[in-house]
Amino acid sequence: SIQENLIFDAVKAAVTRVMLDPSVILEPLRQLETADSHERQEQVRTSQSAELELKRLAAEEERILEAYRTSILSPTQLAAELERIKVRRSALEIEASRQEEATVPVEQIERTVTDYCAEAARNLTDFTPEQWREFLRTIIEEIVFHGDRLQIRGRILLGSDGPSGSLPLFIEAPLRVDRVPPCRSAL
Repeated sequence: SIQENLIFDAVKAAVTRVMLDPSVILEPLRQLETADSHERQEQVRTSQSAELELKRLAAEEERILEAYRTSILSPTQLAAELERIKVRRSALEIEASRQEEATVPVEQIERTVTDYCAEAARNLTDFTPEQWREFLRTIIEEIVFHGDRLQIRGRILLGSDGPSGSLPLFIEAPLRVDRVPPCRSAL
C-alpha cells in the first residue's frame, strides 16, 4: 500500500508546476487548434457543398411541382417525391447546423488559462491542506497510479458552463519511489 500523503504530495507538486507554467496546458491546446483549423476548412467545403445541394433540391422540388401541375405526376407520386426531398433537405440542414457551431477563439482560451493559472499560483502558497484538497477535487477527475508515476486527468473550468466550458488537463507526475514502501500483492 502507498501512503496517501505521498500521492497527495506528488499531485500537489504536479498541479503547482502546471499552475506556475500554463504552457504545459497551452502547448497541447495549440496543437489541437492547428488540427481544428484543418477540420474547419474541411467543414467550410462541406458546408458549401451542402448549400449547393440545397439549391439543387429547391430546383428539383420546383420541377416536381410543375410536373404535378401539368398532370404528369399523380397526387401519390407527388407526395412520395416531396417526402424524398424533405428527407434529403433535413439531412443537409442538420449537416449545415453542425458547421455553424460556435467555437471559442484560441486566443481567448489562452488568455483565460493564463489568467486562471496566475490567480491560482498567487493563491496556492496560502492554501491550507483542506483548501488544497478542495482545489484538487475541483479540477481532477481521475488519478491513475503506475508504480513510480501518476497520471492525472482533469478539467479547468473556463466559466460557469460546466464541462462544455472547460479545458482538458493531463499531467504525468513522478512519484518518489525511494519514499514508497515496497508493495506486496496477492495477485
